[in-house]
Amino acid sequence: MAVSEQILKIKFLMIVLVLAGWITFPVTLVAGSDEVVREGKSSYVIGSSDEIKIAVLGYSELLTQTIISPDGYISFPFLGRVQAAGQSIQELTRFIQKSLESYIYDPEVTISLLQMHSRRFSVLGEVKNPGIFPLGVTDLTVYEAIAQAEGFLPTAYPQEVRVLRADGSGQQSVINLDMDKTVTGFIEASKLVLKPGDVV
Repeated sequence: MAVSEQILKIKFLMIVLVLAGWITFPVTLVAGSDEVVREGKSSYVIGSSDEIKIAVLGYSELLTQTIISPDGYISFPFLGRVQAAGQSIQELTRFIQKSLESYIYDPEVTISLLQMHSRRFSVLGEVKNPGIFPLGVTDLTVYEAIAQAEGFLPTAYPQEVRVLRADGSGQQSVINLDMDKTVTGFIEASKLVLKPGDVV
């Protein structure tokens, strides 16, 4: 048997085990922890309902733990209302640091991402553990989404998986996936990567 055929069979077996729920992927989000998603944290784009903590070295009275309001703003000492949604952690850190220079000499600002409520997806239907899950900051495929829901039930039809996705204007589209065909590469990989708000 050719090596490429053996590798293909191994990959297929791994996918089957994932979909069956025998192999699961760890959730990268640990609620309420300052250690949440260190990798890629600085590039994470903040959204409404996310929870962040802002600290300024040497100024404990400025320590602020807050949830981004629905309109995308937070309140911070000296600065008042600050737009946070739509900015990356790195961009917001630089903005607050620059703005504080009028009040504090050489401020050192650190922003920790505590909760990512704006980046979630849902898995519904014939899976063992349907519900809402954190999306995190790294790409998540439909395979991994179903694995987080503990795999298909025996009554499921993997050939009829649908992903409901809303665009910026609120229009909803439906992506139909035949997971059997996906295994053999007939579906473009880009369609398998989830976006915030997707419903599988």
